[in-house]
Amino acid sequence: MIRNYSPADSERVNELFNTIDTGYVVEKAEEIEKSAGKFILYEEDGVKGAAYAVLSVNGAGEKQADVKIYVEPSSRNNGIGTQLFHELSSYAEAEKQEVLTASIRVDKLDPAGFCKKNGMDKWWGSPSLVYKGPPFPEPKTTFDLYDDKLFQQFVKIVQDCYYPLHKEIDLKPYLASPESVKTYQLRNPGNVYVAMDGENVMASVSIGKGEVDNLMVSPHYQKRGLGRDALHFAMNRMLQEGHKEIHICYMENNKAAEKLYYSAGFKMLENMNVYRKYIL
Repeated sequence: MIRNYSPADSERVNELFNTIDTGYVVEKAEEIEKSAGKFILYEEDGVKGAAYAVLSVNGAGEKQADVKIYVEPSSRNNGIGTQLFHELSSYAEAEKQEVLTASIRVDKLDPAGFCKKNGMDKWWGSPSLVYKGPPFPEPKTTFDLYDDKLFQQFVKIVQDCYYPLHKEIDLKPYLASPESVKTYQLRNPGNVYVAMDGENVMASVSIGKGEVDNLMVSPHYQKRGLGRDALHFAMNRMLQEGHKEIHICYMENNKAAEKLYYSAGFKMLENMNVYRKYIL
């Protein structure tokens, strides 16, 4: 039987979550109830499954329902997940949502059969890698802290680098706006470094707490080893700061980035795929 979650179910649902290894930290039921538009349970001699949908508007302006489904390991392959999915799908349609999405760590679970059966296609993937080795020789290229006078150039490099990747996988908006660049790539400008050729930005990289982010090389300066220099610069800085592990993630259709990161000694840590289904 499928029914709505109630606060009295929190202990049993949290116990269910503890039996499932998704690769992610699953929120407590009490927190899910606050954010979910719909939170449902499958009950048959106890709670065997739980699922919820969070409603939002994505970057393309589409009404999106992100679904999460959890089934007790010993109760899988009995149609419980499919029943929960259909219930959430009906809810999303009633709420005039346009697309259903699900994010799944495919190194932990193989969702291909379930998603295909329920009409969800793989949308995009983002592997996360980790490096645990020694520092590199200092790169010949000099990287300096980003200055806001470079903003227009920086926006152009973001657009040039990400547009073809986003268009290939239909991740909208394809072209980043100046506002989105401020929100994402420049959210912490004190962590952004650039390599210059006179007045021109050749490459950029962001340094986080043990994480390399937004490594970009202007198309006009590619094939010169600047990507490797940017990577080594960022990694060395964090290793010198005492980080024992360096993390990086990328869009799996970015084969140039993939080749660079593995050649530097990164290893696979996890692999997240996003599936989607248009319902309106």
